[in-house]
Amino acid sequence: MTEIAADDDHRSWTDFVSGFLLAAWFGYLLVSPTVGFGWIESWHNEQRAAQIALLSATPVAFAAMALDARYRRRLPRIGWIVGTVFALGALSAARAQYVDAAYVEVALHFLLLILIIVTAAAVARNPKPATLLAQYGALLLLATYALGVAVRYVAAVSLWRPLDLDVVLLGYANPRFPSALHAVLIPFAASLAANRERGKAIRAATFVVLAAIWAINLALATRAIWFAYLVALPLLWVLLGRRAIGRTASIVIASAGAGVLLYAIVFRWLPEWIGFGQSFQARSLDQLASGSNRMLLIRSSLEAIRAAPWIGIGPMQFAAIPGVWAAHPHNWLLELASEWGLPAAVLTVYGTALLFRRGGRLASGVRGEDAILLPFVVACVVALVYGLVDGNLVMPVTQVATALSFGGVVAILAPVPDEPASRPHTRKLAAFAIALLGLACALHLGRFAARTVGPMTAAEQTVTPSRPFWPRFWGDGFLPFRSR
Repeated sequence: MTEIAADDDHRSWTDFVSGFLLAAWFGYLLVSPTVGFGWIESWHNEQRAAQIALLSATPVAFAAMALDARYRRRLPRIGWIVGTVFALGALSAARAQYVDAAYVEVALHFLLLILIIVTAAAVARNPKPATLLAQYGALLLLATYALGVAVRYVAAVSLWRPLDLDVVLLGYANPRFPSALHAVLIPFAASLAANRERGKAIRAATFVVLAAIWAINLALATRAIWFAYLVALPLLWVLLGRRAIGRTASIVIASAGAGVLLYAIVFRWLPEWIGFGQSFQARSLDQLASGSNRMLLIRSSLEAIRAAPWIGIGPMQFAAIPGVWAAHPHNWLLELASEWGLPAAVLTVYGTALLFRRGGRLASGVRGEDAILLPFVVACVVALVYGLVDGNLVMPVTQVATALSFGGVVAILAPVPDEPASRPHTRKLAAFAIALLGLACALHLGRFAARTVGPMTAAEQTVTPSRPFWPRFWGDGFLPFRSR
């Protein structure tokens, strides 16, 4: 992995293009969940609209990299597994009930694939600076959220108001969504706190932020983040080995323990001791122990698989199933199998296993500078485990964070700089074909978004507060659109 390094210190315009795009994506992760852009009243629809705008620019960055030899040979090739999965998705979309929406889902995922490729090339060119930026960026995102909660907490205390969910929920209407983003960011911050090359002050501050984030997630009463780490950490121990993952895992576990203690003091004991309100309880024990009606989603997914096992019912078409309260199954495997078909799901699992097997073999047992890309591996494993019980891979902000993390994983397997690019003209033509396909996907995505965002926002405003929203593409989430 140390062979993956910059060719020289010379900077080209392609470096600025890729750097600007990644900076824009970081700004998206920072601004859209906390402050917002002021475009659309619905937080989810605004995040989706901003995501579409940035995804539409990603093929341009890809084309710029294809023109630069230093980046072109680092652009990962789209293997036969990925190509076959997308071909199956396109075939499934052609036979779907709502064809436009089905092709939008395929287009969205193809643009996310291009984002992964662009990120991988950028990280492979400068792996150590890229990883440091990811670590400090994750720390900034987590610290911003923790600071926002602290401000709301102090405001509630000063107003002598009992604590409620509004104190710990920033930028979202559902507590699961910030928790899903935190799950992807924690490995980067934890690896920063575990890095002895960093100063003691930054490591201590990072640990405090991590403890605050775990306490906040207890207050949010989300369960998937705890499940994800309980499963992912032992899995990573097997995949990477104790030497590689030991210190980062120790920081995660220690900060989670400190977070439990912090939650008990700040959200449970302190409110009762001061007497300004009841201790914080976002959900009752009965709610936490419930299955959240997941059995209906599992049963609906299995019925959809039985109805169309080979090509699925069509991308995004789970949202059109009558009588189902959610627009997606809250499980990425069931979603893929029911909508894209069993062959696409099997190939995706097989390709993912190959990716992590090879990446794990390269990263296993290494420490220090050779382990700089490990946080990307940890974040992706956590995101995939999390996605088995929730819809983190459907939500726009977490989709982006996971795609950027996968870019780092793919960078581990990128060609080394001194490897000659095979058939450069063929690779350049293939890259431009991918860029053109990406632009076509962006046009279809933009057309669909412009046509549907208004009716979706209006539909949300007419729905009574007692009816929950289960977003998929737009906040209302369901097909056919209510405007029809």
